[in-house]
Amino acid sequence: MKKEKLKLSTIIILFVCVVVLVSLVITDLLISRTLNDNIEANIEEKAKIVSRTVAHSTIVKSGLQNQEKEDSIQEYTLDIQESAEVLFVVVMDMEGIRKSHPDPDRIGKHFVGGDEKDVLEGKESLSISEGTLGKSVRAFSPVYNEKHEQIGAVSVGISLKSVEEALNQSHYNILLGSALGIIVGIIGAVIIARYIKRILFGLEPFAIAKILEERNTMLQSVHEGVVAVNKDTTISLVNKSALKIFNKAGLSSDPIGMPIKEYMPHTRLGRVMETGRPELDEEQTINGVSILVNRVPLIVNGEVVGAISTFRDKTEVNQLAEQLTGVKLYAEALRAQSHEFMNKMHVILGLVKMKDYSHLDRYVKELVSFRVDEVSMVTS
Repeated sequence: MKKEKLKLSTIIILFVCVVVLVSLVITDLLISRTLNDNIEANIEEKAKIVSRTVAHSTIVKSGLQNQEKEDSIQEYTLDIQESAEVLFVVVMDMEGIRKSHPDPDRIGKHFVGGDEKDVLEGKESLSISEGTLGKSVRAFSPVYNEKHEQIGAVSVGISLKSVEEALNQSHYNILLGSALGIIVGIIGAVIIARYIKRILFGLEPFAIAKILEERNTMLQSVHEGVVAVNKDTTISLVNKSALKIFNKAGLSSDPIGMPIKEYMPHTRLGRVMETGRPELDEEQTINGVSILVNRVPLIVNGEVVGAISTFRDKTEVNQLAEQLTGVKLYAEALRAQSHEFMNKMHVILGLVKMKDYSHLDRYVKELVSFRVDEVSMVTS
């Protein structure tokens, strides 16, 4: 069973869709990864800024140093938590005991998570840990008094749930953009396919290939030389018969791509392109070789885009003319001989009817004798 070939429009649409899809998938992966890194970096930076801000607050410092002012820490951290939109802001003393918490019942209890050890030793740190409020990104900043002695620490947490929501929203936007890109790509592919199809006169690639093969076979099989030039008067096509005549005239055997004026200085193809009128059955001489030429402009959509010249060696034409002349003379001789033969047959028929056998015998002998003498003379 013969395999069905895909149409040009189908090939273009499939190719464009695959290219767009692969590009969008790669872009999606790269953007998602970049967004993930950026969101995490922004959240970590935000947590660090909030924790440092709280750690430098005079309210927090005075609350850690004076038990009477501890209540002000809770009020302050709740305001910061609400305005900064973070999960929690916890202030702890050097024993890890909470002085503030979103849940007031947890104030006075030990900080949960186990990742506060570094900050109690005076080191800022970041971690991802699970506490009483769930899994979160945590930033820790030490709190120092006026003598630069550490008196406590601040922990600010941002829920990883918000990170996942931000990533999901970004991924959704990317997928939406990818879907729109594919739709636009398909529409563009259809438009391009129709445009190309119109330029190619509605022909499919395999039909164009077939026409090209047929054209090449036809050009190479004809006895006439064929030369074609493009809009820039550069030689674009030469068949075998043309090369044979050019070789006979001592010209190069590889004229493709050469300006016609450079290859054949006396050509008139340029004039045919300028006038747009054909020139038929004109004689031309190329380095002593006489040819009979036809020149025709190639016109597409009313514009001259090239010209084609067909020609034949005049010597061959003359030989054909001589052969035709010989045949004509031979036919005339046969006609005259046939007429003379019929006249003689009428004489013989008359003598037979008159029963004049003596004259008939003499007449036939004269004909035979004349025929023998004629053939003998021609032979001699």
